[in-house]
Amino acid sequence: MSLFQRIIDIFRPRSTALPNDPQSIAALKLIELGQAAEKAGQLDEARRYYEQAVATAPKLAKAHMNLGNAHLAAQAVDKALDAYRTAIKLDPESAPAHYNLGNAYWHLNQAESALASYLAATDLDPKFAMPWIAIGNTLSGLDRHDDAIDACNQALKIEPRNVEAHVTLSLALKNAGRVDDCISEMRTAVAIRPDHPIALTNLANYLESAFQFKEAQVCYRRAVEISPDAGHLDTAFLYLLSQDGAIDSETLFREHLAVGQKFDRQGPAHRQAHTNTRDPDRIIRIGIVSADLRNHAVAHFIEPIVRHIGIYKEIEILAYHNYKAEDEGSNTLRQYFKKWLMVVDLHDDALEAQIRADSIDILIDLSGHTFGNRLSVFARKPAPIQASWIGYPGTTGMQTMDYYIADPKFLPPDVFARQFVEKLVYLPSTAPYVPFSIAPPIEALPALTQRHFTFGSFNRPNKIHRNVISLWARVLRGAPESHLLLAGISDQYQIDLLTRWFAEEEIADDRIRFHLRSIVEPYLRLHHEVDLCLDTFPYTGGTTTRHAFWMGVPTLTIAGTTPASRQASSIMELMQLQEFVAHSEDNFVKLAVEWSQRLNDLAQIRATMRDRYQSSPLGKPELITSAFAQATRIMWQHWCANEPPQMIDVSAIAP
Repeated sequence: MSLFQRIIDIFRPRSTALPNDPQSIAALKLIELGQAAEKAGQLDEARRYYEQAVATAPKLAKAHMNLGNAHLAAQAVDKALDAYRTAIKLDPESAPAHYNLGNAYWHLNQAESALASYLAATDLDPKFAMPWIAIGNTLSGLDRHDDAIDACNQALKIEPRNVEAHVTLSLALKNAGRVDDCISEMRTAVAIRPDHPIALTNLANYLESAFQFKEAQVCYRRAVEISPDAGHLDTAFLYLLSQDGAIDSETLFREHLAVGQKFDRQGPAHRQAHTNTRDPDRIIRIGIVSADLRNHAVAHFIEPIVRHIGIYKEIEILAYHNYKAEDEGSNTLRQYFKKWLMVVDLHDDALEAQIRADSIDILIDLSGHTFGNRLSVFARKPAPIQASWIGYPGTTGMQTMDYYIADPKFLPPDVFARQFVEKLVYLPSTAPYVPFSIAPPIEALPALTQRHFTFGSFNRPNKIHRNVISLWARVLRGAPESHLLLAGISDQYQIDLLTRWFAEEEIADDRIRFHLRSIVEPYLRLHHEVDLCLDTFPYTGGTTTRHAFWMGVPTLTIAGTTPASRQASSIMELMQLQEFVAHSEDNFVKLAVEWSQRLNDLAQIRATMRDRYQSSPLGKPELITSAFAQATRIMWQHWCANEPPQMIDVSAIAP
């Protein structure tokens, strides 16, 4: 839900003097009932009351305006427009009617019409702050950041303690690149309303992007306490905890378990017996649930598997895409599924009913605790077998999730079985990797012709904590002629902060080069300038590590004790490059310095990286697909025999 949707003032329409005829009085009582239902979350009932109010007093503008609000809340924007226009026709001086009409235009992405309606509202009622907030939000969407800031400040002149105005102003400041001011403004919003979950969540997001991770954790935890049923907050909180090197694996598991139990508690009232036929040899229907069946890393990993699964006639796959839009990646994937459904607008009852109607035998989650997950539906156990895969490096913590699909290099069973509620399923590799077709050829090791050795990192900036900089600085001090290239940086604020951190470590700024996020081809070409990648910790690289090796650049990583800390090490081990896997920070520094002096060896490895890939499971999607088919059949056989889930290892399957 967008920020703007959250600030719609549904329950507070202002109006001019109301008639006191019997029909209008009766309609006003119906409106009061509708507003009470709306506040209780009973939107359909509220709409019915408003419809009765309109029928009772067709010339009462307030009835039409409330009906418009109900339609807008139900995403029936065209009906909302009609209702608001009728309200304005009946009462042209109603500022709330013009304001709400602007909201409807905004939902249709008609920014200019929305702005005209909002400005009309401000002309009619100069003390009405909400239109100014809406103007600020709309102008931010048009990249008119300075104007957006002015509009928000106008709202604050009217209502200095309006939390929504501070929230919207904070967003405008962030978009204008004024990160410190953005955080300060959001702190003000939280100070006014310490129990405001949106303000807390936004502050946490901004603090995270500013590398202030500890305080971000505090904000997320407080937001979760205030809104215990908001699963997306739990998801964001767990992701942040996974990046904290001060949290040990047992504590991290307990946090995941607590969140998983919250999801599980939502399910029992909805669970039903499964009627799937227990025939171990019949065709298995597998459902894939994900918000990432589009131009996204998850889709990139799953595409070769669903492409090859077609040769297995004993398997049918169906897709439940939980995202608001489709793109070229979606169009590529769609052809491989027996059925493709857009489910983002389906509430849990409807999605559960759909999965049951489709007779899904094995339901697979590709999101875990990331944006757009439908774990609340998995808590209902709509399929007899449920598994999590690819999208998130860690347990869901849910008893209703039976399996987690991985590989033994990523999650060695003797260490990680106890960090998962699910039973582990081992493929030759968790997923294959298909290089971008536009990737340029590998070039020679740059250190052979440059005066210095270049380390690099392409990981997301929010993985770069202060202790990561300290470790990288130790490497740079150990290799005093070396440089460091950092790519994928979000903005100048991050550049300035990272530069300051390196300066605190006595690393001159002329040894550090920054590159902002870019499109794929220039991003890949940057690897031509890097001799060796340095990984982040404890949340290590996944997709970036794969892109780097395809461009000939190995990644030096630390194999940790949490799932997120094992991503890069498992890739290096699958590529038979164990010598790039460190087991402590001291070992990391030692290996980095040694590799900076072994140029010929590193050059030879660089030249053979694509051959290594072809020989590894990462380069064999047919092998991984075969193992996946075998693993799902074993899952199914266990269920048909009424046996509980148990660890499955098909990692040694022959090509």
